[in-house]
Amino acid sequence: MNSEVREQCLYLSGDVSVQALDAAAYRQWKQQCASDDIRAIDWQGVTRADSTALALMIAALRARGKSSLQWRNLPESVRLLAELYEIEEWISE
Repeated sequence: MNSEVREQCLYLSGDVSVQALDAAAYRQWKQQCASDDIRAIDWQGVTRADSTALALMIAALRARGKSSLQWRNLPESVRLLAELYEIEEWISE
């Protein structure tokens, strides 16, 4: 998983899965999400996503506290998993 901050948006790319996420990438993710400059997270560059994506989204929401966060270009697999776990309202775009 790769992440890059540009213009108040955190852009994700690559594989967002349990196999691809290591401790360093997770720490970076939490730091990026906690920044007051981040207003949105864009998933357009993600090539594969599993339930790890939901865990990252929940971590982002925790890091933000009560601040709002916009999700952009969520992969269909993430939407389906959110429905399965009945948390789709947490991640509505």
